[in-house]
Amino acid sequence: MKTKESAILIATRKRNNSQHSRTAVMKKCRMPIHDVAVIVDISGRITDCTPEASSLLGHHSNGLSGLELIKVIPKLPICANTPYYNLAYAVFHSGNERPMQRMATAADGRKIPVNISLSRTVIKGRHLIKINLASAPSGVANE
Repeated sequence: MKTKESAILIATRKRNNSQHSRTAVMKKCRMPIHDVAVIVDISGRITDCTPEASSLLGHHSNGLSGLELIKVIPKLPICANTPYYNLAYAVFHSGNERPMQRMATAADGRKIPVNISLSRTVIKGRHLIKINLASAPSGVANE
C-alpha cells in the first residue's frame, strides 16, 4: 500500500517541471506550501526555499538556492565547517515556543528584521534543516 508521501514523490518524478519537485520537497518537510521557509543542508547551504521566502529576503525567485545561510542571516550560527553542530542547534531550538529574532541581509544589502523558527527533517537519508521565517517589526530583531 502506497503512503500519501510516496505517492507525492512518484507523481513529481514523472514531471520535469522543477516547481513540482520543489512542492514535493516542501510537503516532505511537513510544511504547507504557503509557509515562508528555507531548506538548508547540514553544511549550511540553502537547497530550496518558497517564493515567499525569496521575496521576504529581497531575492529573485529561487535566488537563494546555493547560497550559504550565513551570508543571508549572518547571526544564525549555521555554517559549512560545523555540520553536526548545525543539526544539534536546529534540534535544540525546534522546541522553542518563541521564534528567534535576527537581521537578514537582502540581495541589495538592506537589513531585514525576521523572526525565525527551526526544525530538522530527514528526506531520503539526508538531514535537512527547515527555517520558517516571518517579518519582524523594525528595531525588534537582534543584530
